[in-house]
Amino acid sequence: MPPNFTLCKTLGPIQAQATIPLVGVADEQPRCCLAYQQFLDQAPAQTNIIYDFRVQARLHQADDGLALVITFYGLAGVGRYRR
Repeated sequence: MPPNFTLCKTLGPIQAQATIPLVGVADEQPRCCLAYQQFLDQAPAQTNIIYDFRVQARLHQADDGLALVITFYGLAGVGRYRR
């Protein structure tokens, strides 16, 4: 967190995931962006910081070939900046 920020309340964890087939990866960037937007949309309305942000990527063997599974994690919170 920024040094001049005081966390007042943790609102809870948020998470979103995208599965991207490794065939045609160049065409799948929107799927990853959509998952990140879904991640942000899951934060409660009063959220003004997402902290402990992590991204995990792993390979998954699906019936139709390899896929990349990307998961976004974080904690939503509300706080205030000090002057």
